[in-house]
Amino acid sequence: MREAVRSAHERADALGVYRGNLSALDLLSEISARVPQDLEVVFEELSIDRQMVRIRGYSKSFEGVDRLRTELSKFEPFSQIQVSEIQSDEKHGGKSFSVTISMGQKGEGG
Repeated sequence: MREAVRSAHERADALGVYRGNLSALDLLSEISARVPQDLEVVFEELSIDRQMVRIRGYSKSFEGVDRLRTELSKFEPFSQIQVSEIQSDEKHGGKSFSVTISMGQKGEGG
C-alpha cells in the first residue's frame, strides 16, 4: 500500500498535480483571482515547483505586500505563506519582496 501511495504521488508530481488535484493553471488562476484590482502589486517572477509556489515582485508599499499575503492566505490549500526579502526598490519605487507558499496540509511543516 505504501508503494502504491508513493507511486501515485510521483505520478501527480510528474503531471503537475498539486494538493487537492489542482493543476499549475488552477494555482495561477487562483492567485490572479485573489489579488484585488486596486492592489498595486507586480509579479516579476512566479514559479511552481512540487508543493511550493514562489513569487518575486514589487509593490508601492509594505502595506501592499501585507495585504497580498492576507488575500492569498484566504485560499485554504495555501497552508503557509512566508513573505521575505522586503527591501526598498529604487528602480520601481516602493518595496520589492519574495513570497513562498506551501501547498502542504494545514499544520504541516511544509
